[in-house]
Amino acid sequence: MPTSLEFQTMNAALAREHQMVAVYQKCIDTKLLSTASQSLAVKFQTQIKDQRDCWIYMLKQAGGSPVAALASYDLASIARGVGVSSLSSETDILTVMANLEDQATRAYFAAVPNFVVAAFLQKTVAIGANKANHTAALRVLLNQDPAPQAFVG
Repeated sequence: MPTSLEFQTMNAALAREHQMVAVYQKCIDTKLLSTASQSLAVKFQTQIKDQRDCWIYMLKQAGGSPVAALASYDLASIARGVGVSSLSSETDILTVMANLEDQATRAYFAAVPNFVVAAFLQKTVAIGANKANHTAALRVLLNQDPAPQAFVG
């Protein structure tokens, strides 16, 4: 049986995935992304939906109650929260996505010690690694160093 901390951590991860699905959709809907960037954003959003659905399934299987997505997410507010003040260019939109993915990567790796159940730990590490992949790919599109440090954290 999962601990209450494990349930809290999984629901925090699920809430982040809900937010990221919505943010990616809002970013895609801006029509500011090039064809290549939009294709990548759609691919990443599909993976994020899979991760969201994984947390929902795991929470239900463990007897937990998955948190629901919010009714709406304010892209401008979220962008400001990750250091992006303008949403008027492809660079702005890619930076929002890259910074959110970087935050998620760090959050997943910070959550590792919260898990006792091996299956939850494995999913946390696997999803965290995927978030790091997303961050690196988005940094390449932004002409940034895709792996600026040897350790995430």
